[in-house]
Amino acid sequence: MSGGSGTQDDPWLISTAADLKALADFVNSGNAKNYDADCNTNPPGNFHGYYFKQTADIDLQGIENWEPIGYSGGDNLYFAGNYDGGNYKICNAVSTGKQDSEGYSTAGIFGWVAFGSVSNLHVENATFSASGNQTYAFVGGLAAVANFATITNCSVTDSTLISSTTSYNTSAGGFVGDSGNSVFSQCAATGNQVNSTSYSGGFLGELDDDDSDGASPSSFTDCYVASSSVTSGSTDSRDVGIAGGFCGSVTNENLILENCFVFNTNIAISDENRATLNSVGIFAGRLNTNGSSYTAKVTITNCYYGKNRLVLGSSGDSVDVDHNLEKTAEEFADGTVTGPLGSSFANGSGFPILGSSPADYTAVDAALTKAADTAQNRDDYTNFSDVDAAVNAVVRGYDRTHQSEVDAMAQAIRDAVKNLVLKGADYTAVDAAITKANALNKDDYTNFAAVQAAIDAVDRTKDITQQSEVDTMAADIQRALAALEKKPAPTAAPTAVPTAAPTQAPQESTAPAATQAPTPAPTTAPTAAPTATPAPQAVSAIPATGDGANIALLWVMLVVSGGAALWIGRKKG
Repeated sequence: MSGGSGTQDDPWLISTAADLKALADFVNSGNAKNYDADCNTNPPGNFHGYYFKQTADIDLQGIENWEPIGYSGGDNLYFAGNYDGGNYKICNAVSTGKQDSEGYSTAGIFGWVAFGSVSNLHVENATFSASGNQTYAFVGGLAAVANFATITNCSVTDSTLISSTTSYNTSAGGFVGDSGNSVFSQCAATGNQVNSTSYSGGFLGELDDDDSDGASPSSFTDCYVASSSVTSGSTDSRDVGIAGGFCGSVTNENLILENCFVFNTNIAISDENRATLNSVGIFAGRLNTNGSSYTAKVTITNCYYGKNRLVLGSSGDSVDVDHNLEKTAEEFADGTVTGPLGSSFANGSGFPILGSSPADYTAVDAALTKAADTAQNRDDYTNFSDVDAAVNAVVRGYDRTHQSEVDAMAQAIRDAVKNLVLKGADYTAVDAAITKANALNKDDYTNFAAVQAAIDAVDRTKDITQQSEVDTMAADIQRALAALEKKPAPTAAPTAVPTAAPTQAPQESTAPAATQAPTPAPTTAPTAAPTATPAPQAVSAIPATGDGANIALLWVMLVVSGGAALWIGRKKG
């Protein structure tokens, strides 16, 4: 188990399909026969006085053949403990039954519940069938057989229950196949398909109480059947075809119903039926008789029926019912029936439902599915933690009196998903491209306008789901940059080469007159008077070869220097 010690204050915890199967295997193996907390093992045992509690919905899908918890009364392999379902579900169970040493076959979540109890458990979408070996086959959505058991606040919904045998005497009920001296309160069977070759009932296949030693009879309080189909029929003429909206066959007992109803249910003998004894009825398919010694009966207190259909087959009887108890579909839907049924009931969708019934989590489950789908991209959002908080706030196990709170849970999840804020797209590549463009002098290019147009087209409102569009913006800028063409360099004006000014030759005689007496020389040699014309920049002082003006100047200088030398020579002489 998932925890606990088996006491009332610390029950063994059933949290998974493996836990539930472990319980079934332990009981069915016979290992639980000596487990009796009251030390009263003659005969109970089998966890008598011990407690179990379910802590989560359990899905049995994938288990090919569910073997019921306790499957035999004759072999003393029954469940005698106290099982609290915690208002959770067990769904998708499939079973073809389990036979005991005497050939009895049982199919249900529980096979035999004897001297024990089951409460607050809800079975959905089960498919159970059983075939006895020349003897009984018992099938029920919650339990195949309840014997001296107490069943409270349980339901079976949208399930298929079938019993058959190679001879006769089979029982199938939407809730329990066979009951002996058991007490049922606040239990429901809705949307089920029930079929048996002998006894079929929307809630109970056969009532078979033991009236010896003053044992209390079975009783049903605040229980109902709705929107179901109940069929019986056998191809063996020795068999019987009995179908009842609430109970199939009442054998030597009194069917005691209080605050119960049967609504919108088809009750029929099948077309292939060949049994010679056939009977149908609203609350009971047949009341057995044994000559003048006894006749079974139905005791009804504050019970109703409506919108049912009875099909007798080719031949058969029907059990009379007080037509004053019949109500219209409108009266079932509008609260007319709900009120008289008492405080255990509330208005449902078309008919009364139990206030202790599980709250409807359909909207919650749909919202959780949406949240789970969105969570696949949780990193795209800035505030996905709001969704996580709404999901984590879901509390399971509420009943119908807390339906508004369950609806609020669903709305909180929907609102959190609706208000998710996507992260912004990554503009890093765009910014890098713009920075590159801004570093350029647009006047240097002939087509910088294309770059500017790509920059102006940038849309900063994109979110993370539009990243590809942002990446395209960056690529557009980069392409425009790559296609830039520089303007051609301007053509420079030609620079004029300066022409050197010609040097003026000194205006002197080329030779002194021969008849003139020489003038006495001063005591100091005279400094040459003529001022030389500055040579042009970058022009060598040495005359260039082929320069005619410079040759003339050279000759003048030679003559002057020669004359001076001659005059000096004369002075010395």
